Amino acid sequence: MRLGAQLPDTEDMKRIAITHAEGATLGRSVQDGSGSVLVKAGTLLSPRYVKALERRGFTEVFVTDAVAGEIDVEDALRDETRGRAYSAVQAAFAEMRMEETEAVEAARSAVDEILDDLMSADQNLICLSALRASTEYTFIHSINVCALSLLIGLAQGLDRGDLRRLGLGALLHDVGMADCADLATKPGALTTAEWERIRQHPATGFNLLRSRPGVHLYSAHIAFQHHERLDGSGYPRGLREDRIIPFAKVVAVADAYDAMVAERPYRPALPAHAAVAELLSGVGSQFDAAIVHKLSRRLATYPNGTVVRLSTGELAAVAGQGIRPASPVVRVVSDARMNPVAPADVPLETDSQHRRIAELLADWPAAFTLRVRELAGAH
Repeated sequence: MRLGAQLPDTEDMKRIAITHAEGATLGRSVQDGSGSVLVKAGTLLSPRYVKALERRGFTEVFVTDAVAGEIDVEDALRDETRGRAYSAVQAAFAEMRMEETEAVEAARSAVDEILDDLMSADQNLICLSALRASTEYTFIHSINVCALSLLIGLAQGLDRGDLRRLGLGALLHDVGMADCADLATKPGALTTAEWERIRQHPATGFNLLRSRPGVHLYSAHIAFQHHERLDGSGYPRGLREDRIIPFAKVVAVADAYDAMVAERPYRPALPAHAAVAELLSGVGSQFDAAIVHKLSRRLATYPNGTVVRLSTGELAAVAGQGIRPASPVVRVVSDARMNPVAPADVPLETDSQHRRIAELLADWPAAFTLRVRELAGAH
């Protein structure tokens, strides 16, 4: 059925590339890592706003959209949780060499909040859909690695005590990077000397954490071992298999995944489903198979609000999550020739036409948007 009078008369959100955002209306406020609002929801994204967000390292935004209708794009972690965790990690990086204990206590509290948010989620698949700025990479990365590690730990059935130890080690796994923070955002290849500095950050982090009151030795060893790999190809000690503690194997997977889905100065971000495929390709040689599978089965790899093209050529937006990450619920808004149709939700898991997601799009194609406007004007 063609879309005419059925066009929604209210605007809802989709997630699009910042390069396609000029002229759109911001659907959700853009915040920095601490929770301060940079651009308010409802703002018309002029070239000046778009350039400012790009300079901060944002590659995507949520904008209003009248095509697909209402879609829930909430992150599994509350904004308040992320803001407090950001402040805790920032303080830990700044104060870990001091005798103060406030930074560790704030980090422990942040872990509890992240854990509570994950445990209260009522979905089978977890969405970590918060926007991220590459200029704040290290701190936001630490929060995401903590959340991903706790998601795996919950799937493993760990008790609260072990979850807290895992979470603290994950949140502070990169604290040794304080000595080489300048290299985290360096464009281009590292020199041999710079790479050697990077390779020392796990040992630096371990030495900072192991004597801190309130930090379990397992948590400190997570910082020490999160770059080790099963085949001995990791660093700093080239540990193999059973010489790597189980918690560090968990954080190694979470760390690698989040690094791949982040925009970096030297390479673009991978889509979530492609990052999971990379993890799976490293099973046995780099990563523990059971850990990778636990993450891949709980993580929503096609976030809500993502614009996609289906294998049939139809356009759709991801509207919800199904049982399996590769088969979300999509809201189909066009036919195979990009003619607008009345939005219809299709669970790909049980789709009789066996449709699948063929391509992720930065936004609706221009030709489709033009047809939607023409139809709306005609009615």
